[in-house]
Amino acid sequence: MIAAMPAPVTLRHDLDRLRVSLLAEASYCEQKAALSVAHPEAEVESAEMRAGTAAHSALEAETEKVDAAELERRIAAGEELSLREFPLAAEIGGVRLRGQLDHLELLGARALWVYDFKFSRYASRLFPNHRLQLSLYGLLLAANDFEVADLLCAVVIVPPRRGRGSLIETDPALANAAIAASQELRGAGGGSLIAPGFAVHAFAFDALAARRQFQDAVGYWTGRREARPADSPAKCRPCAYNAQGLCPVALAPPEYGLAQER
Repeated sequence: MIAAMPAPVTLRHDLDRLRVSLLAEASYCEQKAALSVAHPEAEVESAEMRAGTAAHSALEAETEKVDAAELERRIAAGEELSLREFPLAAEIGGVRLRGQLDHLELLGARALWVYDFKFSRYASRLFPNHRLQLSLYGLLLAANDFEVADLLCAVVIVPPRRGRGSLIETDPALANAAIAASQELRGAGGGSLIAPGFAVHAFAFDALAARRQFQDAVGYWTGRREARPADSPAKCRPCAYNAQGLCPVALAPPEYGLAQER
């Protein structure tokens, strides 16, 4: 007799799966992430966010499209591969998880590097949401039968700059330069590299630590606990959900005029 497979865990907000990016956002402020799902109409996209989206699109446009069968053949042949915007999904601990890897370096089925590109002013260090996002990508790689024993996880941060007038721009070419420069971190098993125009922060993937992080990160979404509020008033002041009166646990009043920025 064949045993029945357990049903996937029921998620809040009628979600059928969780995005890695959502869990990473929630590690910054879980209440804000929950509100983003409950009130998608209330999201305010900043100029910096728009510049980051444009830079991601420019990086994806550099790639050559390869169908799934050809990719499987090249992986089986042990080829060196650099993949962009690579989608992965798996069920982990009963929770359906999906993610889209900004950049993945493979040697056959061996995952050597996974990169996440951030276009942000805050480039000085590896933040907890960066570590969580990359660690969850490592779990997805392992769940899809990639070898992760030698996997290094790296966030590439390219700060935006002022363009014409009030326009905020990014230079996606710097992300490619950062990938090339980051190779020097492999010998040390990770570390940080600060260069003109970009920063790289890398660490070795730890499967046990990643699973612990995952179990904690899904606690709200699986109904084990309520959403955690922000841990600092500084996170509440610029929050669009606070400005629109949607957050019941804000630690500070919103910045004036934020709700009108569209």
